[in-house]
Amino acid sequence: MLDLIETTHSKHYEMFRRNRLGELGLADNVDGKQMSISDTLDMKRNDLRHELEQREHTLKEVFIQKVKDKEAEL
Repeated sequence: MLDLIETTHSKHYEMFRRNRLGELGLADNVDGKQMSISDTLDMKRNDLRHELEQREHTLKEVFIQKVKDKEAEL
């Protein structure tokens, strides 16, 4: 009976751990191999940097368009 309890606990814990790490962006690779934390953080940092650059570019375009619209009004 204790073996069943231990097995069930282990499976539920591993499922919880896998889901929680997935939510945090630290999930296993498609191959099932877990990346190192530093590699994962570097990848996330690069993704965020790329997203930030895209947002900055979009904001600059919107700003330039608004300036052109105001100049056209004057």
